Amino acid sequence: MNIPITTLDTLTRLIEQRTGLNVYAQFRSELHPLLEQLAGGDLVRLLHHLRATDETDSQWQALINTLTIGETYFMRDKEHFRLLRTRILPQIILEKRQQKRLELTIWCAGCATGEEPYSVAITLQEFLPDIAKWKVTLIGTDINQRAIDTARQALYRKWSFRHTEPGFEKRYFEPSDNGAQLKSEIHKMVTFKRANVLDTPPVTHCDIIFCRNVLLYLGKESIRQVENNIFEALTNGGWFILGHAEALRYQRERWLLHIFPGTPIYQKPVTTALAKSAPTAPKPIIHDPIENAESFVTIDPNNSPTAAYSAAVQAIQSDNYPAAERYLVEVLAKQPNYARAHTLLAFIFAGRQAYPEAHAHLDKAMKYEPLLADAHYIRGLLHLEQKEIAEAQEVLRAALYCNRQHIMAADLLGTLRAQAGDLPDAYRLWRNAQRALTAYAPQDYISDFSDITAGALDTLLNDRLDKE
Repeated sequence: MNIPITTLDTLTRLIEQRTGLNVYAQFRSELHPLLEQLAGGDLVRLLHHLRATDETDSQWQALINTLTIGETYFMRDKEHFRLLRTRILPQIILEKRQQKRLELTIWCAGCATGEEPYSVAITLQEFLPDIAKWKVTLIGTDINQRAIDTARQALYRKWSFRHTEPGFEKRYFEPSDNGAQLKSEIHKMVTFKRANVLDTPPVTHCDIIFCRNVLLYLGKESIRQVENNIFEALTNGGWFILGHAEALRYQRERWLLHIFPGTPIYQKPVTTALAKSAPTAPKPIIHDPIENAESFVTIDPNNSPTAAYSAAVQAIQSDNYPAAERYLVEVLAKQPNYARAHTLLAFIFAGRQAYPEAHAHLDKAMKYEPLLADAHYIRGLLHLEQKEIAEAQEVLRAALYCNRQHIMAADLLGTLRAQAGDLPDAYRLWRNAQRALTAYAPQDYISDFSDITAGALDTLLNDRLDKE
């Protein structure tokens, strides 16, 4: 069946309007056959049906189930749960005890099949010795009804435990013929509800909101709306946890940014006066490392993220940054210490002026690969964006120390030296860059995060050196 372009566009807009999903960007090549299958030979009738019903309808749910990605597992992103136990919960619980108000409200938005909110429930059980005295509201929501039904069953197979510590499954689950059944004391702590993150939040005055790896799949206006919904749903002083490879995009000035080592976490200010009056984002709050923090696993050659990383590079070189970000999340889910992936994310965040988050990813990259020249180069770009010329030159020299053939560092440092009036040094650096270009074919890109080819840069350098 051939789908008319206008009909396809109309249906795409309807899906994005109702769900927030940026379906065209995600499923550009698969969207046409996918909709052909769902339409069952009558696209016009399907379009009319979707317009006339809401997302609880069976055909809407079939569509959502096809389009949403439910990749999750217990204790995903261990850094977040470590911070929850060691930094976030201690502060919240102390304040609640001082106020003699033993109430805690947590919302897990986009919870998929429930592993995340159950992980939070387990963390609370481990952290709070008097949890029986507390009124805990812990809710998980997802737009996918099938995922919510699975979450309510709380029956999981081995794949959901692939990154948990030894003994985790035995402590909190009972063996079953069909998998592992969550114990009742944890199961009853969580309430699940089918809900759209674009709609009014299901709870208010939240102490903590998780919304991890959800915004990656939404369109720009939907992201803006969800970020606003979450801000309004948080209590003053409440915490917002995005995926470890995500950053806020809009109205950043109204949030407090906490930089735990390599991990940005957002907080709604205790007083809303800051959020209403600040013209620019306050300086991030830098925290010391956590004592006795677990180290990251080394790269597993049998779980190579190479394909997803290569796809991210191609997306960046095609100016498709949202797709690149999604691929990099996939890379870091498999290998959280993949330094080049952190460097690419830093480049993307720099373009969005999310400078603290970009620096945090560079810190991680340099922790795992201190001599990664690209990471030093991106750090130089960040300093330039923030008008820190001396610091930029210092880290660009560091990039060249790590890799004397780093073309972009030599080119940019040459430009800065020329602007400073040191033309001999500038010409030296540009000649070095031009010599390094001989290792590339004219049509080759010269880095993972640039769309400039060797031939184009060679022409530019020739023009500069002709004036020597």
